[in-house]
Amino acid sequence: MKHLLIILSIVLLAASCPDNGTTPCPDCPDCPECPEPIEQEYNELYPCEDCDYSLLQEQIDSLQEIIDNYVPCEPCPEDTNNYILAFNAPNLYYYDDAWKLFDGDSVCIKLNDSAYFCISKEVIEIPDTIPQPNEPDFVCDFTQGWENDLRQYFGTFSFQYSCEDLTKNYYETINEKLHLVINEGCDYSGRVQGTLVMSEREVYHFKQDYFIDDGFDLEGYSGYAWILLFEFWEQHNDIWDGNSAGQIHFPLYIQKSNGLIYWHLMAQKMQPADQEFSNVWDRISTKEVPIGEWFTMEFYIERGNPGRYLVKLNDEVLFDVKDATVYPDHKMPVSWFQPWKWYMNIEFVNYSAPLEIWCDNFKWYED
Repeated sequence: MKHLLIILSIVLLAASCPDNGTTPCPDCPDCPECPEPIEQEYNELYPCEDCDYSLLQEQIDSLQEIIDNYVPCEPCPEDTNNYILAFNAPNLYYYDDAWKLFDGDSVCIKLNDSAYFCISKEVIEIPDTIPQPNEPDFVCDFTQGWENDLRQYFGTFSFQYSCEDLTKNYYETINEKLHLVINEGCDYSGRVQGTLVMSEREVYHFKQDYFIDDGFDLEGYSGYAWILLFEFWEQHNDIWDGNSAGQIHFPLYIQKSNGLIYWHLMAQKMQPADQEFSNVWDRISTKEVPIGEWFTMEFYIERGNPGRYLVKLNDEVLFDVKDATVYPDHKMPVSWFQPWKWYMNIEFVNYSAPLEIWCDNFKWYED
């Protein structure tokens, strides 16, 4: 299995250069001769066709550092000076107060008053190194007794809601499928979520089929929307203030902002209070959100710093993050693990309710 990854490369502008000893030499014939360490580092950052593709993601993650160290030979044209690159989303950029999709041609970026650069897009095939287990160790097909089967295998299992009135938000099983429904929201949200409590594992790996009903009208909605589809939390740190749910969480959202619909994966501190909602990292993908059709998602999480947080959509990589999957300097056990999450802002609920999602074929792997 192979997948496509968007790779950004800096395209240096050929022109006369400041004699500051920091400008890379390639593609800049008028520059003074580069110091040897810079030339060597440049060659390592932009390897030949036979390079080790496993290093490319690390190079993308360090793009900010690369740009800080290297300044192109001359400023970009005036009409492109207000582009800003979304470093956490290599295929997006921000221009004229809106997110834009970078569609292939080179585009000029201004990072600050002294740093300009251009980016171009290449599509590179990268071998898929994701673990591929033969058979699941546990399967939940939502037949009679499925809640007890989950409790027997994992431990504690329960559902939570935004509204106490369970006509407004509820779950049910129909034709051996789990059905989550939000008819109304309460306070700031609508929510139905199924939570497993399990803290001893270091690897969490599952697959599940989803179907979002056609009434989910994110396309027609003009405001800001967030919809949580999955997340897990580390335990609450009792010596800190901040969020009572836990010290850090790792959610996967479907979001809409400034007219753009996208997937959003992040690690976000929730304790202590002065760091609540501060991101450790986040990633964005503009891959289409399937509506009105079944789709399969796979989650593979290795706990650590760095760890790994892999998400696949219909067997194609949506995210593959190699960063902290624990609180960076204060790891705690996982507390809430929520593969059945249907949680969204009240404004979108009021616009689009009833909102329904179906789940089927939950498969768990003990890697």
